[in-house]
Amino acid sequence: MGVPQTLSYGGTYFDITVSSTSYTGMSGNQAAANTTVVLSRGGFTTHAMNMGQCHLQLNNTYTVNDDSSFVLHVTQVPPNPNILMPGPTLVFVVVNGIPSNGTMAIIGSGQVGTQPTSAASAL
Repeated sequence: MGVPQTLSYGGTYFDITVSSTSYTGMSGNQAAANTTVVLSRGGFTTHAMNMGQCHLQLNNTYTVNDDSSFVLHVTQVPPNPNILMPGPTLVFVVVNGIPSNGTMAIIGSGQVGTQPTSAASAL
């Protein structure tokens, strides 16, 4: 698929390839138009509070190939660490409302502290 192991705050977009066997009942253009990439952090549980949950949709565009597979061009995390704190997260590709298996990725340096940021790239 092509999900990177580390995501940065801003910077160059990355590509994810979705094969034509990953969806059924629609054309490649329809599937690509109904596909999103989301980050989901389950948070933590201590005592009775869980304040760490986060769900963030990344911007993306796509290119459909002749074999009906398609390539998603996906932005990095927005260049503001306050939106999503550094650390582990799951990346899901959601095609027509059906999520993929999650792929673990690290946001930023993975450590609490000042994070390097870059301008968000244009898609």
